[in-house]
Amino acid sequence: MTRHPARITRRTVLTGGVATAVLAGCGSSGGGTAATTPVGSAAGNPTDRTLIALFKQGTVLVGRPQRITFGIADGTGALITGGPSALDLELKLGGASIGRVRADRHREGLQRAYYPFEIVPAKTGFYSVSGTVSGHQVDAAFGVDAKVALPQVGQALPVFDTPTTGNHRGVDPICSRNPPCPLHDVNARDLLASHKPMALLVSTPAFCQVDICGPVLELLIAERSRYGARVGLVHAEVYRDGKAAAANPGGAPVAPALEALGLDFEPCLFIVGADGKVRMRLDNIFDAVELRQALEAATA
Repeated sequence: MTRHPARITRRTVLTGGVATAVLAGCGSSGGGTAATTPVGSAAGNPTDRTLIALFKQGTVLVGRPQRITFGIADGTGALITGGPSALDLELKLGGASIGRVRADRHREGLQRAYYPFEIVPAKTGFYSVSGTVSGHQVDAAFGVDAKVALPQVGQALPVFDTPTTGNHRGVDPICSRNPPCPLHDVNARDLLASHKPMALLVSTPAFCQVDICGPVLELLIAERSRYGARVGLVHAEVYRDGKAAAANPGGAPVAPALEALGLDFEPCLFIVGADGKVRMRLDNIFDAVELRQALEAATA
């Protein structure tokens, strides 16, 4: 489907140290929203517990394995750094229980803990999860859709160009990290043509507004010596014009990579095999453990 050049019209973020879907509404006038889990207020009780959805509504597809992540926040809305070693939740569709899901806690290399669940939703509709954390009842809700713009596991990654140090391709800066990261030496199109596995991270360290984009980029950089010879590591910025983003993040044009991938949030990591197909997709948050598992999957 042909789309007009993408422009961010609304960024949905949660304050108080809570990371959630960002870049909501990219390429549209209405835009999406983050999951509707309440985040508490500054006057909340720090001992309270709330379940926070760390993924964007409109990204969960029916009939395919989906990774959905949750964090645990206190009554002020800030994600806690600890939490139980695993989280067991009841999964419901339209209010009716359809089973239980379990995920271990992850936080290696991050300041925040999170729980990545894998589900295979059989039907579209309104889902919810609920459980108990430190004696507090917690729950969150999300939708499952029939169509999602994002490339799915098993599908071919779209062929497109990413800016490099030798060719900025109209993106300035090509990296908002200070100093610029070393993951801009090769074009994604060339990697796909060479049939080399690729890890493509879309993130903007300087303009993310939540402290996730920078840390996950640092995790990927740290794996360069271990995996760089086997997997092409590529970082793609979110904004086409850094000065425009600094002046007006909600109205700045986004880089071509987001348009090609159908992305309206960030960060997002695509793990692509030698056949050009997506092996894994890590949306919004991942730690060093999940990253290494993903990079191993790229060459499996």
